[in-house]
Amino acid sequence: AYQNALLLASQWLVGPFNKATVQEVQQRPLLPLPTLALNYGERGAVNQPAGLYQFGLAPEDEARQIAELAWQDGRRRALVLVPEGNWGQRILDAFEQHWLSLGGSIGEKRFYPRLKDYNPEIRALLNVDDSRARFKTMRRLLRRPAEFEPRRRQDVDWVFMVALPQQARQIKPTLAFNFAGDLPIYATSHVYSGQQQPSKDRDLNGIRFCDIPWLLEDSSLYQSVENGVRGGQGAYARLYALGVDAFRLVPRLRQLEAFPASQLFASTGALSLDQQRRVHRQTLCTRFRSGRPDRLATAP
Repeated sequence: AYQNALLLASQWLVGPFNKATVQEVQQRPLLPLPTLALNYGERGAVNQPAGLYQFGLAPEDEARQIAELAWQDGRRRALVLVPEGNWGQRILDAFEQHWLSLGGSIGEKRFYPRLKDYNPEIRALLNVDDSRARFKTMRRLLRRPAEFEPRRRQDVDWVFMVALPQQARQIKPTLAFNFAGDLPIYATSHVYSGQQQPSKDRDLNGIRFCDIPWLLEDSSLYQSVENGVRGGQGAYARLYALGVDAFRLVPRLRQLEAFPASQLFASTGALSLDQQRRVHRQTLCTRFRSGRPDRLATAP
């Protein structure tokens, strides 16, 4: 790819997209051309080649932004529900580090398996089983019938959730079933399919999440791409936004590097560059109302 680019007198190379290949590029001592990789390699890698910039849709950025949003909303003690596996662990690590640095605390963390029944993990997360156990102990000690209504734990004030739409549509009602219908839920953008489906997403009402402007704001460019793609963008809409912003970033990267406090307001969010030449995103925040995303007021 570099050889072809040089033969064509290109000034930049955009790509690769695969994470493992980005890590290979990271290990090269020298790059023939400035390169905008469309993914992130190893964080903190030393001796990266000059001219390598990294840009992608990192969920870690969203996790940190959710922590900021919840803190601004006055939340202080979280419950965490994320999927099992490396992906869920990565998001949790980014969230936990930033949330604790803000001064927040975590009551409990649970990793849910890829099953249709999330009730056992949610009951454990909310300590509902402990409530039942206390009642059984009390009834045994009193040796008489007693009325009982299970309760969830009362030492937390919000839930951080990472879930795909089909999972979230089951998890939220299960939280309500376990007496946590009043606990605010904040989620990463994975909770939203990117397509408005109010009949399916009514169960997500009230969930706060942050997503890219490409999906949350009206845009003539979005409609142009939507109409120009056979079958529409569908599940790939966020990747089209990534492509749009890669095009916008190439002529602006040197400026972002020279002025670290500057931002580019684009389709995937407000973009900035760190000292490792990794692009970070600040997205838009909203919540589900009537099964549709409804923009939240931007905090100062």
